[in-house]
Amino acid sequence: MKKYFSFLFTCIAGVLTLLPGCKKELDSFKGEEISATPLPGQPTYCRIESIWENAGSDDQRFFLILYDQYENPTAITTPFPSTGHPFRAFKYDQWHRLREYVGDNGNGMFEFWHFYGFDLNGRIGVDTMYTFGKLLDKPTDYFERTISQIQYDNQGRIIHVSNITNHGVTSDNSYAYNSDGNLIYPLGPAVTYDHKVNVHRTNDIWMFLARDYSMNNPIIADTYNPAGFPTMNNSSAPDRGFWAVPGHLGPEVNSPSRELGSELSPDGLSLYFDSDRPTTNGLLDIYVSHRACQECPWQQAQILGPVINGPTSNDGQAALSQDGHLICYSSNRVGSMGAQDLWVSHREDPKNDLGWETPVNLGPLVNTTTDEFSPSFVGRGAHSELYFSRGGVGTLVVPISQQGVVLGPAVTVDFGGDAGTPSVTNDGRAVVFFSNSTLRPGLGEGDIFMETREHASDPWSAAVNLGAPVNTIGGELEAGISDDGNTLVFSGTMTRGGSLGRQDIWISTRKQYFSFANTDIYLNHSQIGYGCRQSYW
Repeated sequence: MKKYFSFLFTCIAGVLTLLPGCKKELDSFKGEEISATPLPGQPTYCRIESIWENAGSDDQRFFLILYDQYENPTAITTPFPSTGHPFRAFKYDQWHRLREYVGDNGNGMFEFWHFYGFDLNGRIGVDTMYTFGKLLDKPTDYFERTISQIQYDNQGRIIHVSNITNHGVTSDNSYAYNSDGNLIYPLGPAVTYDHKVNVHRTNDIWMFLARDYSMNNPIIADTYNPAGFPTMNNSSAPDRGFWAVPGHLGPEVNSPSRELGSELSPDGLSLYFDSDRPTTNGLLDIYVSHRACQECPWQQAQILGPVINGPTSNDGQAALSQDGHLICYSSNRVGSMGAQDLWVSHREDPKNDLGWETPVNLGPLVNTTTDEFSPSFVGRGAHSELYFSRGGVGTLVVPISQQGVVLGPAVTVDFGGDAGTPSVTNDGRAVVFFSNSTLRPGLGEGDIFMETREHASDPWSAAVNLGAPVNTIGGELEAGISDDGNTLVFSGTMTRGGSLGRQDIWISTRKQYFSFANTDIYLNHSQIGYGCRQSYW
């Protein structure tokens, strides 16, 4: 398989410049056309031509989808291209195979730019994606490049995608199907299908981009057209599934001591937390555990070492920057301005847990004579912010550079004064925190709450108690949420059952219900327009 991947990588090196070694592979497909997947049992064929999202609201958006004579999508247009909703263009080779897919913000910059290479079966075997760069003849000044190797089953469905970035971050995604031909989600609650034809099956490209080859539609719609496709999605359906029953992270992470302050790395493959194990003389120290993939088991936790953990200080509630080069955490080490200050450390290699440099106090724009704790990075690069808590004040946010330098004064964020240790998703659209205040009635001694907003500039919603099975009659506290908003880690008390110590770390997941072709066009609260005919050919 490594040899095979090497061949594919050669074929896309240099941003898919055709090298002599690739010509033989491409020539074998001359004259062939990749046709759209037939819709079984349907008297007519349909293609998605338009989507109204949140029609009639202040946040309404309209998308028009254009096709060529071979029924391949060529563009997704929107009146006001922006980050998250760029103009999208598709480019094909002479055999009508998808070669490029680009999201153009309309200002000379691209949001994403995919280049595709093909295997010997004519399927896309490698997907090279660049994010946030200049829109020239090739990607330049981009933020990140991710190379994805794609594997298929004998029915032509994607079953595995391996990813590696130019920053050295790796991840894996697996896809499985049940006997009905519907996608099975290995974590979290199962998706409910409506026994109508999956909307992605209107086109091969939509199935590929969405990684969804299900026979049935994974949403429940209010209305359907005569061919069985949804035209108005259920306006009362949630955007995501329910939180699954939390799982105990076991002795690899937990111990008879306390485990608190858990936070996931941006790729979800590292878990940082603090514990007062006997080897720390009763002080809190920061530990990290890793896993090889999202579904893989957590490995034995390791202490971060004496550079991060002081010999006489309490150190905890660590958060990692988006690029993995910075760690910010709370400590009362020598040099602190108050009881607990926020400190930041840099490492050159984002995979070296022992490569941290001497921590630096974030200074008077953040720290005071009271406690500062619970940092959470939002955004990336020059547009990063740091959320944190201050005792007796609540939550604040400051701009921070890629090097960990505070760039302005702290501004208060209103999650409510009783919001404990908030954790914010990297896009700034969701926050979780715990509260044991009588101002927020819950199920037990402490419960986890969530607030959301549609855009990072919008006000936050009212807090929602996550309820059972996340919260119990015991205490749940110090939660951390993943960047995609679908994984939650938190500390639970011994009342949960199965705990090893006074507080242990638990994990819960949920699944996003449905999105259209990975283009951030969500079908929830949307109207979908189709063009239908007896046949395309």
